[in-house]
Amino acid sequence: MPVRLCVQCRTRAPRNELLRLHADAQNGNSFDLTLRGEGRGFYVHVEPACLKGLSRRRYASPPLTTANVLAQIQQQLDQDKITAQKFKWMDDGGGIQNHNRVTRRIQRFRGWLANFDRSRKPDTPNDSDHESVNPDLNEASNARQ
Repeated sequence: MPVRLCVQCRTRAPRNELLRLHADAQNGNSFDLTLRGEGRGFYVHVEPACLKGLSRRRYASPPLTTANVLAQIQQQLDQDKITAQKFKWMDDGGGIQNHNRVTRRIQRFRGWLANFDRSRKPDTPNDSDHESVNPDLNEASNARQ
């Protein structure tokens, strides 16, 4: 697996653990969640510290927000789930039936969103019942209750 450098924390990690952004002439920087976009790109960890720091740096034009990054990941995850279910690569319960590029991306995005959810600290004492940023996790926690 190729190793890339996070531009924020300056640590090396396998490419599939990092979020790729690339320069887009019309929109400034845009997400490349498929890791196959054209042009020069840069990588960043999908962690609160790296994303928060990235929004203050020259790399982010227009500035990135954590909520925007998570929304883009969730949108791509939803599209990939539809594709995987259409081609029977994934069952209706979310279980992977066939391992390919799309299903590996689904697993990676689920992991990113779950890690982000675990690292989120409640803002107030009553915020411990917060809604997860990942709807799959909300359903799982509701089923346990």
